[in-house]
Amino acid sequence: MPTTPVRTKRAKVKLSDLAKAAGVSLSTASLAVRNDPIIRPELRRQISELRERMGYVPLRRSSAAIAAGTSHKLLFSLVDRSLEEDPYSAILNGVIFGCRRRGCALTMSDTDGTVPPDKDAHRNLAGVILAGVVTEDIVEAYRSRGLAVVVVGAHHFSSAVHSVQVDLFEAARMTVRRALEDGARHFVYFAKNLETDVGKYFLLYLRSTLEDHGLELPAPNVFLADYRDEARVSSQLERLGRHLRPDTAVFTNGLEHADVYRTFLALSKRNSRVYSISYSDSPINHRNYPCLNIDLNQAGRIAVDRLCLIIEADDDDAPDCYTCLLRPDGWLPRASVAQ
Repeated sequence: MPTTPVRTKRAKVKLSDLAKAAGVSLSTASLAVRNDPIIRPELRRQISELRERMGYVPLRRSSAAIAAGTSHKLLFSLVDRSLEEDPYSAILNGVIFGCRRRGCALTMSDTDGTVPPDKDAHRNLAGVILAGVVTEDIVEAYRSRGLAVVVVGAHHFSSAVHSVQVDLFEAARMTVRRALEDGARHFVYFAKNLETDVGKYFLLYLRSTLEDHGLELPAPNVFLADYRDEARVSSQLERLGRHLRPDTAVFTNGLEHADVYRTFLALSKRNSRVYSISYSDSPINHRNYPCLNIDLNQAGRIAVDRLCLIIEADDDDAPDCYTCLLRPDGWLPRASVAQ
């Protein structure tokens, strides 16, 4: 007696299957499927061919997203910090760029970190990018609303949360090594704000790296100043400069004001060496001393890409918690200071 063949349902091809076949990460495959120009043309063609061969069909956009004319509505939430502080303004610029590239709507808010997010206010949101003083409670408050969350900043956050982190340990290592190669044996840190991620953690890693070389950065050599008070900072630097030795290295970050920059420049020419950390949107582009560039704009762009990947993944395709460690770009070339 002839048997009736049993039809088997073909398993749905997921984005993770496509990524595995192409030998790339889930986020790279997602960007290639969208024909994002950030992915090399050769790789985009390869993944396009695999997609046709394997029968991968991307998730359809929701009717709400189509009606809104955007792929997603995202929130950038700054916790207990101000956008006037350089790291966060640079991150926000990257987030804005990433949202424009992906066609996402963006809204912004700030919080002191004590009040959980309001459910009604975030009803139409798909995901949240958190920066500043982010805690587990804040993350869980957003997650309880069913929102995808990515944390971005210079701190080392929990491995259970998707995050984009700046490798400040590598920044400190590169800065100390450069200073030692230049003959420095005494060290000063002049910080804009020790409460920001960059200020606090860079100081921590500076001290740790110096200790590895049998050197130290004592507490009296750490100076804190509000760079918006340019006259006061210049006065502090003048007094500091009179007591510096020729083999002293001055580490600093956030030289966005021209007067402060010129004072540091005079200090570096007179009797010490200055080593600075720069963010990609710093208005000062002409520098006469070593300047290590940290592209916080890129951190914001990566955070948007990661958040969209989480939002658009099937339940079976949901990516594992991921930490992107952003390394410094390297030393900026020296140039004459603008008059």
